[in-house]
Amino acid sequence: MRYAVMSDIHSNIEALETIIKKIEASNIDRIMCLGDIVGYGANPNECIETIRENSFNIILGNHDRVAINLEAGEDFTTEAKIAIEWTKKRLEPKNKEFLSRLTITQEVGDSIYIVHGSPLDKDEYLSYKYQTKANFEFLENNKPNIKLCFFGHTHSQAIWFKRGDGSIFNPSIKGKAFPVNSDCLYLINPGSVGQARGQGAMACYLVYDSEKKNITFQQIEYDYKSAAKKIIQAGLPPFLGERLEKGI
Repeated sequence: MRYAVMSDIHSNIEALETIIKKIEASNIDRIMCLGDIVGYGANPNECIETIRENSFNIILGNHDRVAINLEAGEDFTTEAKIAIEWTKKRLEPKNKEFLSRLTITQEVGDSIYIVHGSPLDKDEYLSYKYQTKANFEFLENNKPNIKLCFFGHTHSQAIWFKRGDGSIFNPSIKGKAFPVNSDCLYLINPGSVGQARGQGAMACYLVYDSEKKNITFQQIEYDYKSAAKKIIQAGLPPFLGERLEKGI
């Protein structure tokens, strides 16, 4: 089985459609979306509809939850608050209803767990070794069948793995197909489709091949200028368009 794993689309239809086209040409069996379909960008309805039509496993991110009033978004930046209020006013009823039926986490098959923030906390920015230690322990104690946990939220591609002896590693992701070993436990971030941070003006995702037992991180160019222009034309904060080129 070949899985495409994506996260943090953030209403960027240009980036999403570029990735979908790549996936369609890549012999992918199943798409998993780790949430934050909406927020920041100018095409929330189009992104929800594209994800609904193409993905098998979809969960909610924090922006999705705020968009349908499950949470208030009190910790959002000023720009994020403006964008989510703009989004709330424009979401079509059918798309609000679709988001309302999604869960916070999901188990996929026998050994995959998908979350938005982290296994421990749906809003955690999982970035440091001490955080991964606590999350690995949580998985071992509460999800003993899980071998791979895919998470998003930070907008940055990353892989952490824990060996049987307890040692934890965070290797560079550049230019490699990472082997997935049965005696290791993994925390893996596919990066952001629509607002990558640290990868420049790219749309990011990953491919997990369960037969070859490897993971390949993908970064592809897309028309970020059109996405940024739409943000400006919609009256959203200009910074949200400017950051697409800078990858911040």
